[in-house]
Amino acid sequence: MGHEDRQAIHVSASLDDCVAIVDDDPAYAAVCEEAFGQEGLQAICFTDGAEAWRDIRSRPNLLLVAANWMLPGLDGHRICRLLARYRPATTTVLMVGRRFLPEIWASMRLRADYILAKPCTAIRIVEQARLLIAAAHRRVVASVHWVPCEDRLTSPIQP
Repeated sequence: MGHEDRQAIHVSASLDDCVAIVDDDPAYAAVCEEAFGQEGLQAICFTDGAEAWRDIRSRPNLLLVAANWMLPGLDGHRICRLLARYRPATTTVLMVGRRFLPEIWASMRLRADYILAKPCTAIRIVEQARLLIAAAHRRVVASVHWVPCEDRLTSPIQP
């Protein structure tokens, strides 16, 4: 798909909507927080998965959770499974280091709506934040074609 075929996606986030970012890398979490903030979403950040899960359960206005695959306390893939079970309306994104993608595809039965390969540039994170917000509002599967091929936001992993 050529660059000229990509369409700009703009959605207006509700003032009540928020996103949780769960990543033990503070620099990456800050870039994600800024990206979602530019799209009008309040971002709450956590470095520990167990702490994040305790807070996430009490937030009815949580539109999206972006969690790193490996975290202290409770791993991101476990957070995604819990959300699929108890909060299916919340869109889930599992952030995975590129070197771990083959392992993810080959051996894990994840419950994330989307997989985001890390690392990404700040510009790519902003682009992907827009796509994720649009998908969360529509609750549809995002197309791989929406995202430049070097930083793919992949469609859901089937259980």
